[in-house]
Amino acid sequence: MPRLDRLATKARELLSLCSVNAVPLTPRSLRQGRQRGLSLIELLVVIGIISIVSAVAIPKLTSGERDIDEAMQTLSANFRLARSRAVSSGFHQRINIISTSVYRVERMVLSGGNWIADPNTAPQTITLPARVVFTVGNGTFELDSRGQVVGANALVTRTLRDTATNRNVQIEIWPSGQIYSSGS
Repeated sequence: MPRLDRLATKARELLSLCSVNAVPLTPRSLRQGRQRGLSLIELLVVIGIISIVSAVAIPKLTSGERDIDEAMQTLSANFRLARSRAVSSGFHQRINIISTSVYRVERMVLSGGNWIADPNTAPQTITLPARVVFTVGNGTFELDSRGQVVGANALVTRTLRDTATNRNVQIEIWPSGQIYSSGS
């Protein structure tokens, strides 16, 4: 029974605190009650700090995922630019995959009936991002003055691979000189 008495006493105390007449609502009592929670300014400061930390951290988390996409877009753009230059200038252009992470774009000139790298024009050497590699061996794609791949009679596929995420992107080079890409 003593336990029931204690519960009843506690219940009476709680009821007396909840009654309207128990604590008058004065400015002083309101000020004392505010000390328990957060003010609006404190809440806004915390939200601001969380926002700033998120804005800095989230792009860094996803930047690595963009490496393969940027490499694919750069390769496609360089291939299309070389094709455009070949058509507009009348000089052949060559895209040469030198290693698993480097390719070169160079202008060619006709010398003795053969197209050779132009000794007067510096080639453009492009290095892929550190995590991205060509999975298929080296390859040379020469574009003639009509924008077509010289000596090609079938579709050629090259694959870029992100070694960190194992994500692949395929670059399809058609005999007509057109280039398409598809990710997986």
